[in-house]
Amino acid sequence: MPPRRAAAIQAVKNMSGPGPVAAGKGKGTARKSTGGTAPKMTLKRALLPVDPLDVDMKEDNPGSLDVSFHDQACFLCRGGGYLACCSTCMRSVCYESCLASLVPSELEEINTKDTYFKCPACHDDTDREKSKKEKKKKVVLTPYYGFYLSASNAPLFNGPLLLGPGSFTTARWREDTSPLLVFHFHLPSLFDKGSAPRVVHERLLANYLESTGKHATNHEITYQDCTFDLNQDNNPNVVDMHGKHVENLVKLMEESRINFKRALIFISTHSNDNTGGLYASEEWSSEITEFFECVITTKFLRYIAPLESTFFFLSCGSTVNSPSVMSEMESMVQKYHINNLFLFDAKALVRDFCTPFIEAYAGSVMLHGFSVSAALTMILQNSQYLGMHAHIVRLSLENGAVLKETMVFIHPSLKPAGNLIPTQCWDCARIRSWDVKVNPDNELEATLKCTGEGCGVEKSLTFPFILDKKMDHTKHQIGRNGKWLVIKGEVQKRKEKNI
Repeated sequence: MPPRRAAAIQAVKNMSGPGPVAAGKGKGTARKSTGGTAPKMTLKRALLPVDPLDVDMKEDNPGSLDVSFHDQACFLCRGGGYLACCSTCMRSVCYESCLASLVPSELEEINTKDTYFKCPACHDDTDREKSKKEKKKKVVLTPYYGFYLSASNAPLFNGPLLLGPGSFTTARWREDTSPLLVFHFHLPSLFDKGSAPRVVHERLLANYLESTGKHATNHEITYQDCTFDLNQDNNPNVVDMHGKHVENLVKLMEESRINFKRALIFISTHSNDNTGGLYASEEWSSEITEFFECVITTKFLRYIAPLESTFFFLSCGSTVNSPSVMSEMESMVQKYHINNLFLFDAKALVRDFCTPFIEAYAGSVMLHGFSVSAALTMILQNSQYLGMHAHIVRLSLENGAVLKETMVFIHPSLKPAGNLIPTQCWDCARIRSWDVKVNPDNELEATLKCTGEGCGVEKSLTFPFILDKKMDHTKHQIGRNGKWLVIKGEVQKRKEKNI
C-alpha cells in the first residue's frame, strides 16, 4: 500500500479532537440539558460561497478501493467463512451451516458453471410480488432452488435446495458492514466521551472488525468528533478556521479512498429558547442556515450529500417548536439531500435519554438493513424514558419531497393522553395524589383527579396535538399498556393552559 494512502486511512481512523475553538467568557462548567437563551450572532465568512449543490454529477472515485459491498456474515445464522452472495441484493448465506446440504459434486458445479445465487429473502419477495401482480387471493409459494444457470435462468440442480436448521433471523435481516462514517459535531461543554455517538460506534464496531476468512474485505467504520465554538468576539477568523479544519477532515477521508456509502451525523449543541436558533458557540446562537453552512460547513454537506445520511440534532425543543425554524430545517434537508433527520422537543433535553433510541436505530436500520418504517416498533421498544421526556420529530426525504413525522408516547398511568402528570397537586401540594382515568372510548382523552382528603381538584387531559381524524397515523404497542403514536404530516400543537 502506498505510504500516503496508508497514512490517510490511519489518520481518518484515529484523528479525533477539537477544531479551532474560541474560548468563551463564561464559566467552564457544563450543563446536562441543551437549552437556554443567548444573543444572536451572524456568522461571517471570508471564503466565497461554493457552487450550487449538484450531487448527480458526483461519481465514485475511480481509484476507490475494490470493495465488495455484500454482507460479510450470513443473514440467516450470522455465521462467516465461505459465503454465497446474492445476485439481487446485498445478503449472503454461509456454506458451512445454512448451505451444508450441498455435496462436493454440487459445489464443483457451482464453481465451474456460469451460475448465480438468489437468497431466500429475494426468492420469497419474488413469490409474493408475482402473486400480487397476478391478483392471487393467497400468496403462491414455490420451492427454493437457490442456484441458477446464468444463460437460461433455469435451476442448477434438479431438486430444491435444503437450508440448514440454524436460521434464527427474520426474512429481512441483514448484516450490513458497508463503509460507514460516524461524525459528531459538538460544543466544548457537551462532551464527546460517553455520548450517544460514541455508544453507537462501539455498538457497531464489533461487526466491522476484520475477518480472517477467505472472503474478508476492507470494510470500514470511521469515527470522528469535531468540537466547535465560533465566538467571533474572541476571534474574528474563527469561522474560516473551523471551515478549514472540517475541509481538512474531508480531504483525509477522500484521500483514504474508503468508499463511504452511509453516514450518521450527530450535532450536540444548545438551542435558543426564544428564537429556536442553534448555538454556534457557547455564548451565541445563529440561524439554521448559517449553522448548517458554517458549523457543519458546506464542504462537509456536499461531501455527504451522495451518501445515505441520517442526522440527529441533540438540542432542546425550541427548534422543533418554532414553525419558521422548522421550515428552515426542512429546506436544509431538501437542499443537502439528507435522508433522515431527527429532533427532540424536550424543553431541556437530556442527551442520555436519546441513547437507547439512537442505538436501536443504528442496529436496526444501519446494521440489519430494515427500512425506518419497518423497524419503527423495534426502535421505539426501548425508548420509554425518552418518550416520557420528549416527542420525536423525523424529517425524511422521499422522491425529492420532505415528509414529517411526529412520535408521541402515551401510557394510561404514566403519560395519559400523551401528557406528563404533575408530581404534586397544585392546590393541596400532596405528592402523587392523582387518580387517572382514561376515556374508554378514546385513549387520547383522560381525567386527572386529586385523591387528597378535602381536595378533589380535577383536570381534563387532551392529546397535546390537534389530531384530525383524516390524518394518517399509526400506533406501535410498547409492552402491555404503552404505545407510540406516529403522526404523518404537519400537526399543530395545542396551546398549554395554565393550571
